[in-house]
Amino acid sequence: MKTTATKTFWAWIYIGFKDTHFPVRWLRWYRGSMRKTRKICQQFCNDVSYCVTVESCTYLYFKGRERGARIGLINYPRFPELPFQTRIYAIQLAERLHTAFKQQKVTIVMPTETLMLEAL
Repeated sequence: MKTTATKTFWAWIYIGFKDTHFPVRWLRWYRGSMRKTRKICQQFCNDVSYCVTVESCTYLYFKGRERGARIGLINYPRFPELPFQTRIYAIQLAERLHTAFKQQKVTIVMPTETLMLEAL
């Protein structure tokens, strides 16, 4: 068995799907949002030769909740990158998702910092 190691680095992108721009059936809209998320992530991976995970999640907050996604990036030993490059990829992907979903905020959590992208 062969073992390959690289410097550990990870980033999680958190994005909600709350959208008040137009009314639609919630479940159909949510499924469409997950498909759209996967499509955006797949295009990003194809563009930069990278790999991400996409997970469905629910955000609970004071007097409310919202469905969304958590997108994960790691420094994969098969195709190692320097930590700053994984950070750059996380920011670039978060910007694509932020724009596509017209969200007010998208959060990126990394080992030593948390970034929040906000709409102007």
